[in-house]
This record gives sequence, structure tokens and C-alpha cells, in this order.
Amino acid sequence: MSIDRQAFVESFLGETGDNIEIVESSILSLKQDAGNQDSFSSLMRALHTIKGSSRMLKFATVEKIAHGLETVLKGVKDGRYAVQGNLVLLVLASCTYLRRCLDAVRSGSSDEITLGALLETYAQAEANEPYSLDWLPAGGDSVAASSTGGADSSVLYAESVRIESSRIDGILELMNDLIINQFQLKKHREYFSSMEKIAGEITGLRISGDAAIRPETMALEDRLFSLISEARVRFGEHMEALERSALETQKELLSLQMLPLGLVMDQLPAMVEEASQGLGKDARLLIEGSAIALDRIVLERIKDPVIHIIRNSLDHGIELPEQRVAAGKPRSGLIHIRCMLEAGHCRIVISDDGRGFDYERIREKAVIGNVCSRDDARQLDNAALANFLFMPGFTTRDEATSLSGRGIGLDIVRAGIESVKGRISVSSEAGKGTEFTLVLPLSLATISGFFVKLGKTRYLFPSTHIQEVISYRKEAELTFANRRSLRTRGKIIPVFYLGILFGATESDETESKHILVVDYLGETVGIIVDEIVQHVSQIYKPLPKSMSSLRPVQGFVYDENFDMVYVLVVPEIIQRFRRSRNIEAKRRFSPEMSEFKRILVVDDSFSTREIEKAILSLEGYNIETAVDGIEALEILRRQHFDLVVTDLNMPRMDGATLIGNMRRDDKFASIPVLVVSSESDTDKRRELLDSGADGFILKADFDRGNLVQEVRYLLSRTAGTQG
Repeated sequence: MSIDRQAFVESFLGETGDNIEIVESSILSLKQDAGNQDSFSSLMRALHTIKGSSRMLKFATVEKIAHGLETVLKGVKDGRYAVQGNLVLLVLASCTYLRRCLDAVRSGSSDEITLGALLETYAQAEANEPYSLDWLPAGGDSVAASSTGGADSSVLYAESVRIESSRIDGILELMNDLIINQFQLKKHREYFSSMEKIAGEITGLRISGDAAIRPETMALEDRLFSLISEARVRFGEHMEALERSALETQKELLSLQMLPLGLVMDQLPAMVEEASQGLGKDARLLIEGSAIALDRIVLERIKDPVIHIIRNSLDHGIELPEQRVAAGKPRSGLIHIRCMLEAGHCRIVISDDGRGFDYERIREKAVIGNVCSRDDARQLDNAALANFLFMPGFTTRDEATSLSGRGIGLDIVRAGIESVKGRISVSSEAGKGTEFTLVLPLSLATISGFFVKLGKTRYLFPSTHIQEVISYRKEAELTFANRRSLRTRGKIIPVFYLGILFGATESDETESKHILVVDYLGETVGIIVDEIVQHVSQIYKPLPKSMSSLRPVQGFVYDENFDMVYVLVVPEIIQRFRRSRNIEAKRRFSPEMSEFKRILVVDDSFSTREIEKAILSLEGYNIETAVDGIEALEILRRQHFDLVVTDLNMPRMDGATLIGNMRRDDKFASIPVLVVSSESDTDKRRELLDSGADGFILKADFDRGNLVQEVRYLLSRTAGTQG
């Protein structure tokens, strides 16, 4: 079974483009310093990644170029020839060819371009024979044309300048620190109060008639009191001015990285036109509100989810023209995108007037896939059924399509939206259409929510998912389906005490308790907190890397006392509550009960990790990923895994070293390891298997079928050994 490339093309293009830049910068560095081993290692690693990911996605031309360059540069490593003028030009020319391949893929065709003399030159260079580059365009014309587009792109508008986004990020960080320092400065007001108190005591002594106080002292005391009062007033004025200035500057700086939604939306009409023609359908796209500006990072990360939703609408929603006419609909289908500003967020509603969801088919697939029992499925309403579509691997399609693929789409859409602290929901009516709603923050620099208390500890609960806040009343609680529940607005919802996630014990004191009614993927849950302090909008700081696995928190803010307050991750909280009541919605679809199998995927290529993760998630396994052997060992020490799937060539620690470390540690020695690599040398593969690897897949032969087959074999062998 071959891989559906479409779902991974975007990440492949981005990753390969980045690696081409690494190849170019590294070869130019080696031209200046041929002994720079760091540059040479970066160069070879980038080529290896390009070769591996292109091989997995069957982009043969890209693979040929990367492999050819690898072979040529191996001669440098072996000392057979040096990095010199012609070799540098050959590498740079190869990068130009690679970009042409990416342009071909980006335009929707294959990566096939005529290589001609390039491959012949590789063979001559590798054999250390004289070779000519006369076949290259004179003066690098083709490179210049592709990079400039034939125009002076340095001029945008008469009154504008180009600013690198990294500089804006740096300025914003400084600005955020300035505002935080301002909060600290506010605390110094207490000193004025202390001095005023002292002055007041001196005044009290004078009034009491203490003869020891001389007239000069009294005059000095009057002067001190006057100066303190004046200083306090001026300090307050300066503080207010500083606050206004800092907030205005922050607002102005934030606006520098805000970009209009039109940058994403303007690409969609052509895509809809082309895709609908390819499907034999007639569809038009209507867009409203695309002038609304969002944070650059938010805009970048929602692009793919929005495109995927549109493709789903075309592929699954909009009917063929004759079907629409027979159903009494206009021949042409409509996809409508409405973008709206509301209360510090942007709401994007994407709707179509297509066939809508087949809820009975979703119900049947849920039963077949062991998501829920048939009895439970009968009790589920349409909203609950619709949200199964956001689960990894859940699909109602029996066959993939070239446009939207199968089985990994809406899960990735949800993850993309949640990665920018947004949320997504869906509703559909059979025969009338489907509507996706995305709620997104305008900026990632600040976050709005409630300061809540669990005991004496404060947390910030983001407002994105909150429907309402209600006072807690013990008598309103009830038990429904063996769960602690609450009736609100005519609906019974499960409720949980938030503190159980942090090992806190719920107090019997009810006076200050509140319930946050939260919606996540159509499930409404009440979350009990000991106290709600206030609603705030604060500067958001991500967690340092050393704490990035500290769930269910994702970052922190500072409160009015400059104390650090962790920001809670609502989706993670809901998932933990589900697991705590033993009805985790993320059931697995393998008849072999693979929901209990956990696999660690290790590869420095983002594309490769995502491909392997998607394939194995579809089979029902719990997947974690690591970028190299060092990170893999750190994860292995924290969590249990049933299998490790690893690449060989990776930075910091390669796959062979990882396997060696695992086999020397009793904790990991019995975990099977499957190697997925471009290494084609038979002797090296045999040596690897002898040193502890349990299986090997050559990336050239990689597809969904042989990966799944090998994983199942290794897991079943382990289960048999344990049994």
C-alpha cells in the first residue's frame, strides 16, 4: 500500500527548502575553511535528510540529486579531493536544480525535471576525473531570475521598510520585559508609605510635647514630610506615564507582526476552481472579513488547517452538479468563509451547502472501530458523533482520494488550531451542509483568562474554551451514569475538581467555589475551582525547554505581585479527565487491542517523523516522537514504550549509538527496535542487526504496508515472549 503523499507535501517542501539553504551556506563556509568539520557535518546531514524524505515520498528526481551530491562529497570526506571552485559551483547548481524540483511539486506536478549533464558530472567528479561546467547558464542567470522574480523586490512602498520577523520578535521580547519591570517598580510605592509613617511618628512626638525635639528637628521633619509627599505624587505621575507609554509601544510593536487574513484567503479561490474542476464539480467560494489582522505565527499555522477544511468540503461535501439539481439545489455549490472580530478573538466560520454528514455511517464506523459499543453509539447525539471525526485515524471513507486523503486530516486540523491556543468545532445537517467554526487569538504575545485558585496556588485558565462561569452549589450536584454531574440550562454535564490533576484534595468549603463550564470538541464539562480571583489579559511567556513537558501547563504569566502563574492547557485537562473516568474517547481501532501499545519514533527529519506517526496512529498506536538519540533516551527514562522506530544518521546521537545505550540499560534492553534508514550497505545492516536492532526497513522500499507489518510482527513477538 503506497503513502498518500498529498498530506505530507507541505511539510516536505518546507523542510527540504530549509535543508537546501543549509547545503548552500555550508558549502560556502567550506570554501572559506575546508577544514570546518561542523559545516561539513551539517552539509551531509542536510543531504541525508533530503534523500531520506524524498525517498519515502517517492520524489525520485530529488532523491537522485541528493544521492549524487552525497556520493560526490564522500570523496571529500575520504580525502580523495578537496573543496574547490568547481565543486562549490556544482553543489550550488545542484541546489538550483533541487529548487526547480520543489517548484514543480509546488505547482502540482511531479518532481521530474531533466537532469542531463548534472548526473554525468556527478559521476566524473566522484571518479576524480576532470569535468566541465560549461553546461551551466552563463553568469548564473537562472539563479538570479528565480530569486528575484525579475523585479526589484527590495522596494515595497515609498514609505515602508522591510523588517525581519526575527527582529520584531526580539523587540517584542524587550518590550514585554519593560512592562514586567514596570510592574516591579510599582512595588516600590510601599517605601513611600513607610517613610510617610516615620514622618507621622515624628509629628506625633512633636504634638505630644516631647521637649527633646528641638525646633530645628521639627523644621526638618516638616521639610521631610513635604518632600515625601511631593516625591510620591511625582512618582505616581511618572508611573502612569510609563505605563501609558509602555502599553502604547507594545500595542504598536504588536501591530508590526499582525498580517491580514487575506494573505491566506486570497490563495483559496484559485485552489477551489482547480480542485472542483478536477473532481467534476461546480463550486464557488465567498469570503468575508479577510482584512482582519492576526499574529503572523497564528496566520502561518492556520493556513494548512483552513486549506484542508476547504478540500474536505469540496471532496466530501459539495455534490456533483447532477446530484445537486436532483436534490433541488443550485447546480453550483457554495463554500462560504466568514471572518469576524469578537471580544479579543477572531472567529472564522467555514460552511458549505453540500450533503452534510452521514451520521449513521459515523455511528457504524465508531462501532466497527471499537471507539464505542453499539449500545453506547445508539445513545450518542449528532454533536458527539461529529466529534469522532477529530480523532486520530477515524474516517468514514473506505478509499483515499487524491484531494483530501484519508484518516489523518481532521486530527491534524484540530492539532494545528490548538497549537495557537485556538479551538475548533463542527456542526452538520444531512442534505443541507456542514459548518466548521475556528476561534483564534488575535495575538500570541498576550493571553486572556481567569486567575483561579486551587488551595493557595494560582493558575490562569484561558477563556478560549469557557462557555460560562457559575457559582458552585452542593445541592445542585447529582450522580448520572455513575459520574459526578450537574444540571445546568436543562442539560446534565459531568463535573470534576481541577485540583485532582495536581494532587490537591477538594475542600468541603463551598462559599468561594465556582464552576467553569468548558466546551471541547462538542463535549461540555464543568470544572470546579476553589476560587475565581479575576479576569485578566496578561503577557504570555512560554515555558523554558527544560520544562516543556510539564503538562497540563503550557507557559506562564505574572500577576500583580510579580508572582509566576502557570497557564493551563484546556484540551490536555479534558483528556486527563476522560482518562480518569475510564472512558477515554481516543479508543484504538486495532482488533489486537493496540490502544495499550506505545511507540517512540526517532528521526531528525520532520517529514519522516510525521509520515511514520500518521501511519502508526491510523493503526491505533500511541505515538511519541524524538529528533535524535539523546532526546529519545530522555523520553524513554520518563515513559514506558513497547517499540522504538529509529533512523540511523541523526545529529548529537545517531541510531546505532541509541540502540547500544538501550541494550546496555536493563530498563530498555528488552524493547524491540525497528530501524528505518537509507543505509543500503548490506554489511552495515547485518552489523546493525547483530548489535541489537530487531528489524530493518530501507527507505527506498518504505510504504505503509511494510511498516505496519514489521511493527505488528515485532510487537506480537514481544507479547509472545512475555506470555
